[in-house]
Formats: sequence, C-alpha cells, structure tokens
Amino acid sequence: MSPRVWLLLVGLVILGGCVVPKSRYDQLKKENERLSKLLDDTSKKLDESEAANENLKTRLATLQSQLDQVKESLANAKAGKEDAEEAAKAAKAALARIQDELDRLNKEKDALAKKNEELSKAVKELSEIPGVKMVGPFTLEISEDLLFDLGKADIKPKGKAALDEFVKRFKARTELIMIDGHTDNVPVKKPETVKAFRDNEGLGAARALAVLRYIRDKGVAGKRLFIRSFGEWRPRYPNDNAANREKNRRVEVSFIPTNVPEDVIVPPAAPAKAGAKAGMTVPATEEATPAAGEAKPAEGTEKQPTENKAEEGTEEEGTEETEE
Repeated sequence: MSPRVWLLLVGLVILGGCVVPKSRYDQLKKENERLSKLLDDTSKKLDESEAANENLKTRLATLQSQLDQVKESLANAKAGKEDAEEAAKAAKAALARIQDELDRLNKEKDALAKKNEELSKAVKELSEIPGVKMVGPFTLEISEDLLFDLGKADIKPKGKAALDEFVKRFKARTELIMIDGHTDNVPVKKPETVKAFRDNEGLGAARALAVLRYIRDKGVAGKRLFIRSFGEWRPRYPNDNAANREKNRRVEVSFIPTNVPEDVIVPPAAPAKAGAKAGMTVPATEEATPAAGEAKPAEGTEKQPTENKAEEGTEEEGTEETEE
C-alpha cells in the first residue's frame, strides 16, 4: 500500500474518532489499489502522450520546413516569372525596333530602286543619240567622231548638242558623274599636238576635262563631277586596225548612284592582247591637262586618285595614224 493511502486512512481514523471496521478497511484498500492502478495507467498514458506529442512536434517542424521550402520555391518562381515577363517585354520591344528598322530599310530600298529605275531610263534615252551607246548599267560611251576632231580636245557643235541632252536629264539629279578619256595606242606625233597634250594620257585627260567643263558651265554641279584619263591603256577593242582604233578613241560617262558598287559601274578592261603586251590588261594613267600634262577636278570637287602609269614601251607596234 502506498504511503498516501496510509495517510488517508490515518486521517480518517483521527477525524472519525473511532476504529474503521475491517470490511470498510478492505473496501478502502481495494479502492486504493484501483486508484493506484488508475494513476499508474494514467501516468503511463501521459508518458505515451508526451512521446506522441514530441513526435508530433518533430513532424510539425518537418512539415514547417517543407512549407518554408515550398514558399521559397513559390517566391523564386514568382521572381523568375517576373524576370521572364521583363525579358519578354524587352524582347518584344527589341523586335518592334527591328521591325521599324526593317520597314525603314525597305522604304529606302524601294526609294533607291525607283531612283535607279529613273536613272536607267535616262541613260537608255541618252544611248539613243547617234554616236552614244550604253556599255554598262549606268555607263555611256561617246564616240570621238561625235565630240572631237582627231587629235583635238575642242568639242564640236554636234557634240555640244549631245551633251546638252545629258545636262537636260542630269542637271537636277544627285548622282556623281565620272568622265573617262580614252585614246588609241598611236603616239601623238605632230609638234602642236605634243606641245598641247604631251602624250595620249594628256589627250584623254584634256578631252574628259573639256566635257566636264561644258556640262558644269551648263549647270551640272561641279561637286558631282570628276575625270580620269586612261589614254591608250584601257582599249575596248584590240588596236590592230584603223576601225578598232577609231572605236577606242572615246569618252565614257558613268553615273554613280551611292548604292551601287563601283565595280558594277566601271566597265571591265579589254583582253590583255588589246593594244598592249600580255599582262597589261588594266594599266593606269597619270592625270594630265592640255598644256602641262596634269588634269584637275572641277572646282568644288575633291581630287580623284588615278592609276599609276604603265611602263614605257609597252604599246603594241601597229599602223600609226599621223593625223595626231
């Protein structure tokens, strides 16, 4: 029997002032045993409940940790979504800018195509003039017979009439105009011709410059004009007979739109055998003026580079035309 039960019985005896009957004692003893058992069971259950409670606390802590992880993942996903939305907005804005630029370039392309179509039409119209023919997309060849007398650089009246048509169509346009002087391979011989031009490069330069000055004085802006002289070094036909040499004595006028590469505009050189030794297909020239052997661009223009003169003595031997 536990001490608490004994104390309870002693208290009852003292309070009762008499001795407890045995039957009552036995009853109390059983009750004490029942209560003791109930107390032990309750203590055991309490211990089990505390263990279960600790287990629940552990599980709760685990679940809380998992919940925190989920919340963090959701926050990261939200931030990632916001970043993705910002990236999508930036990409959309960049795409809009690209589309605007593409639209602008297409408009420029259409405008340039229209401008080049108009240029091509004007060049074709000029090629219908007798003595003028089209030799490149935007290049016209003017024969010597239309412009000059043999060995001269003074423009003839019919040549001026043809150049007036050039001015009429190109005075108000913006293309650069490149004027190239070409000769045959017959050296200049007459003293007055040698004095005036020195050589074929000088003659070619003087003729190109004469054309430049004429159309400039008629109103074509000088800043759009420049000349080159190839002399005998870029023949279009072999200089092996009088007919071919006559064809090679020419002035070529090229109209240069800013969107066309120069190698499309400038006609190709003749084969190597044309008027020079093998390997001399595109020799270059010095600039020259009618008197001093040096040509200058029109006023208001920048001086244009010319190719270096080919080595002396490369001209093919042939029939000389002594008129020059």
